[in-house]
Amino acid sequence: MKYSTALASVLWILPLTACVRAADWPCYLGPNRNLISPEKGLKLWSGDAARVLWKKNVGQGHSSVVVVGKHLYTQGAATVWCLETETGKVVWAHPPLTGDPGKGEETTATPAVAAGQVFALNSDGKLLGLDAASGQLQWSRSVSEFGVKAGGWPLSGSPFALEDKVVMDLGVVFVLNRKTGDLITQMGTETAGYSSAVIFPHGNEKLVTAFDAAGLTIYRLAGGPAVARFSWETAHGVNAATPVVSGDGIFISSGYDRGCARLKLEGNTLKKVWEYRQLNNHCQTSVLYEGHLYGMHGQQGQRSSLKCLDFETGATKWEQKGLRVGGGLTLADGELFVMLDGGDLLVAQASPAAFKQLARATVLSGTCWTVPVVADGRVYCRNQQGDLVAVDLR
Repeated sequence: MKYSTALASVLWILPLTACVRAADWPCYLGPNRNLISPEKGLKLWSGDAARVLWKKNVGQGHSSVVVVGKHLYTQGAATVWCLETETGKVVWAHPPLTGDPGKGEETTATPAVAAGQVFALNSDGKLLGLDAASGQLQWSRSVSEFGVKAGGWPLSGSPFALEDKVVMDLGVVFVLNRKTGDLITQMGTETAGYSSAVIFPHGNEKLVTAFDAAGLTIYRLAGGPAVARFSWETAHGVNAATPVVSGDGIFISSGYDRGCARLKLEGNTLKKVWEYRQLNNHCQTSVLYEGHLYGMHGQQGQRSSLKCLDFETGATKWEQKGLRVGGGLTLADGELFVMLDGGDLLVAQASPAAFKQLARATVLSGTCWTVPVVADGRVYCRNQQGDLVAVDLR
């Protein structure tokens, strides 16, 4: 069967997140870090006005949201937030609020939630372990302890909680004990990119990606030397889109006209299957669905296009031009939820046949570079200024 290997990868991950309910979105890019939501039966709005349930300012930044049960977690202005999903009411904030939530350095990483804990990389380079119910600090580690070297922009790699571990890709890949924050292992010495780690099976091993400032490295999650390395240098060392893994195939893409490539992991080698410039993911990750890639092409904030590519060949199936590159997209119920810069939320059918718009509405304003999240019958959208909205899809 053509997609049996990819299916095996998903099935391998599911037991590791067994405590996560179907509607939960517990970490950046979703439970399997592939931008695919399990939501079904979503009801889109008609006309040009979406059903906005609530709006809340959570401080400056580009952090996305995670949803577990009836609570939402995000970051902004050096603060970690817990909100009620139904009302947007603040449950807690860490550190506790003392003034305007818009003040403070903007945050770009997204937290992760697992087994009653929240893990968050703050703008000061500290990785925090918090109690999910109260926001109380349980442990804190400075990433400088692990030799992390930042590039020209704030660190953006988001944590992934796996069993009793927290995994980070900041050029250096390090694995911490989830409960204590103690170091289990670390690998690599490269300058950080702006991507996040993807954990996947290969044979009988668990492997992890590191998309750093100069290329893609594959490590064993258990530690040790690199399994494979593929050089991928870009302007300003910006490799920000998270790798898309399907079986032994890995898709990478970068902006600044660098383009994209599909690689194949063979033993200790990352072999290039194809490389083109049809799809430049500047900051946002593409989604792989039924053998096709969907992603925003071009630089953040510029008017460019949404594209569909064949994963096997790299051939362009269609291109919808004239869209401002913003927060990228999430897939749910066979539909693409696309956050455009300037504040429009666009919904399109996920089909290689042609671009088909299903709905569009203005839900925010300003710079919108944060990926939308579809969870528990809502889509959550956010702008750089910190305005977070919940749009009803029930």
